[in-house]
Formats: sequence, C-alpha cells, structure tokens
Amino acid sequence: MNLHVFLLTLCLCMGNACTTPSSEVMSPDEAQAIEAEVRQAFQGLVEAARSLEAAPYLAYLARDGFTAQLDGTVFASYNAFSAMYTEQLPSIEAILSLEFDNVQVSVLNRTTAVLVNAFTETIVLASGDTLDLAGGGSQVWTRVDAGWKLIHISGSTRPQE
Repeated sequence: MNLHVFLLTLCLCMGNACTTPSSEVMSPDEAQAIEAEVRQAFQGLVEAARSLEAAPYLAYLARDGFTAQLDGTVFASYNAFSAMYTEQLPSIEAILSLEFDNVQVSVLNRTTAVLVNAFTETIVLASGDTLDLAGGGSQVWTRVDAGWKLIHISGSTRPQE
C-alpha cells in the first residue's frame, strides 16, 4: 500500500469517520436498505447531470456544510460550488455519454454513506470540440429529512492515454 494513501486513511479514521458508534449498530438488512437508497439518489444525480440544467443537479447537494475538491480545486461551500457549476454549464453543448462503473457504497451509519466510482464521459463543448474524460470520484452522502444529499464530493480525471 502506498504510504501516502495509508497516512491519509489513518488521518481520516482518527477523526472517527471510519467508525459507527455502538448505539448505531445496524442490521445487515438496514445497511442494505440504506445502500439501495444511496444508489437510487446517485442515479438521480446522474440523470440530473445529463439534463445539463443546474437546478436539478444542485438539488442533490446539501446547502449547509457542503464542500468539494475537484482536480485540486477546493470549494469550501455550496455557494462557491454552485456559482462555478452554474457559470461553467453553458460551455457544454451536449453529453454524448456518461458512464459509471465500479460503483461501491459503504454505509457508515444511519445518516452517512460513502460512494466511490470510476467514470468515462464524452462531451461536446459549445465550441463544437469533443472532449473525452475518464477518472474517479468519491461522494459523501448524508440523510437530510427523508432523502439523501451530497455533503462532499471529490473527483479527479486520469491523464489521456
């Protein structure tokens, strides 16, 4: 295991992100139901992204406490991310394909789950140029009221081969 990855994991676990308090022990059926809910929310997010409309996509983000890191750029709030997303969206003419594989969900407790994935995407820019992207991402989902919202997203693209 890469030492850098190990140290990052150790730091995250020291913040209790990797533990579930004993008072929140879930049955396997409950964890499986939560995983299904998060996967369903993820599918809704994907469809919202494909729509190329800001409002449906942004509706999946938690307004309080939201953060993101995308290819080394940090967004410390919903407002910062929302402004960037809304500003950049018109530069995309069409999404020709957007596929996710290796989607895995880890249920941490009744209100928190982490989803990781790999993706490939082909988009047409407003300029007419076509762009092929591939990479990976992680998302932290939190239960808000009766649904699931993203509280953190992190993603990066792989270099073109």
